This record gives sequence, structure tokens and C-alpha cells, in this order.
Amino acid sequence: MIRKIRTSLTAKLFLSTTILLIAVCLISVFSMARYIPQTYSNRLSADLQKQANDLVLALENANSLDECYSLVRQFVIQTNATAYIEDENGNILYSSDELTITTDQNSVATIQEHSDSGIVTDDNLLSEAGYVFTLLGSEYTLYVQSDLVSINQATEAIWQTIPLVILGIFLMSILFSVIYSYVF
Repeated sequence: MIRKIRTSLTAKLFLSTTILLIAVCLISVFSMARYIPQTYSNRLSADLQKQANDLVLALENANSLDECYSLVRQFVIQTNATAYIEDENGNILYSSDELTITTDQNSVATIQEHSDSGIVTDDNLLSEAGYVFTLLGSEYTLYVQSDLVSINQATEAIWQTIPLVILGIFLMSILFSVIYSYVF
């Protein structure tokens, strides 16, 4: 088998083309898997921060807390984020989800969403920002948490393409080795 590969131009071309394509494609896929989620996350965070800043301006111009709640509901629907409002004492006045917030020695905050899926997000994965606003002489804080599901889905989609990339590499290697062996 090894002797056949050493003497066959087609086999040599096939192996060298396959190895080269595998190396280039794996570098590409691993680079995408490494950098696309971070870049995508940064873009989503910047967009969410801009929209949250615009929301804070609207909240400061509201006439009542009920109007603030309505504005936050609209914001949550548009951005697919989670938001809640705290008063000066840290009491949650409004939440877009039913949340339980606890603290322990290992994390700053653990937020558990009460739903059928039982999602638990810790502070290492959570992208949260607090915005202070004043309404009718009282200070409130709007907390906005981004949705990480789409970022995780992008990463999963990249990893799911690897079998197709390998199949494409194999087929291209066969095609190029046959072409090279007959043309050159």
C-alpha cells in the first residue's frame, strides 16, 4: 500500500491535496468557532446598550411607573432581552420574567428564570447592565440582560458544519488529484 502511494502520482496528489485542504479548512472552522461568537456578542451588546440608553431617556420622560412598565415591555419584545426595574432600596418593582435572585459565595448573583425550561444563568455567562433613571423625584434602576441563546446557536451551527466541510474536502481532493494527474 505504501509502495503504491510512493509510485502513484495520483495517490501523492490526492494525499497532499487532502492534507492541505484539511489543514486550511480546520484552521478556518476553528477560527470561526473561536471569534464569531465573541464578535457577534460584542455587536449584540453594543446594539442592546444603545437601545437601553434610548429606553432610559424615554423612562425619564414617563408620567408614571405604569407607563415605564409599558415601555419596558415594548423594549423586551423588540430586543428579546430580560429587563427589570428596582427602586432605591433594591426592591424589584417590575420584571419581564418571573425571576428569583440569590447570592452565594461563588458568584455575585445567580438568576433563575421560573419557566418550564428551568434556565439558570450565572454571572460568568450573563451580560447585564444597570441604568439609573429618575422618575417623579425618585431614583430607579433598569437592569437589562441580553439573550445568549442566539450566540450559542451560532457556535453550534459552526460546529455542525464540520462533517460537511470534511466531505467537501474529500470530494475536492479526489477531483483535483484526478485533474492534476491527467493534465500535468
